[in-house]
Amino acid sequence: MEVTNLQRQIMAPFVTETLNALANMAGLKATVGEEFLDDVKSFKFKGYAVSAPTHGIIEGVILVHFYIETALSIANHVRLHMLGVTAPEASVTPEVSEALQEFCNTFIGLSTADLERLDLGIRFEPPQFIQNTEDMMRLIGHTQEIVCTPVLVEGVGRFYLNLLMHDKTEG
Repeated sequence: MEVTNLQRQIMAPFVTETLNALANMAGLKATVGEEFLDDVKSFKFKGYAVSAPTHGIIEGVILVHFYIETALSIANHVRLHMLGVTAPEASVTPEVSEALQEFCNTFIGLSTADLERLDLGIRFEPPQFIQNTEDMMRLIGHTQEIVCTPVLVEGVGRFYLNLLMHDKTEG
């Protein structure tokens, strides 16, 4: 199996808006790697994630999945770029969590609005923030297929944009 055109079309606004948000909100440059289908059985929680459940033509979840170090660095860059706060946080404090939530809410909101304008028959629920393995396991419980797009942030690390699909792609 390989990534389908519909899956690419769904992921494209998330890729574009993620790169824009990194530049505009955090002053960071990033590139994306080639998308791939990940193995559901070996998919593991990396430390911090944001999910937006989808309904309609695609039942599943859009997931932004961070290693905790990458999440912290992006949050600290957002705090510096947007608020002028220069003291970096070394853990997910309420201030760091707020910065990550604002960053993710921005690009997820813009992405879902772009997809709704395309009228593909996909609806999104508001983003939910995942900070533990139990919540992640509930999210991936019905997942049959995972589309992954790596985002490589210069000087920071990488994270993933994922489409967790409850049904396998036909054909």
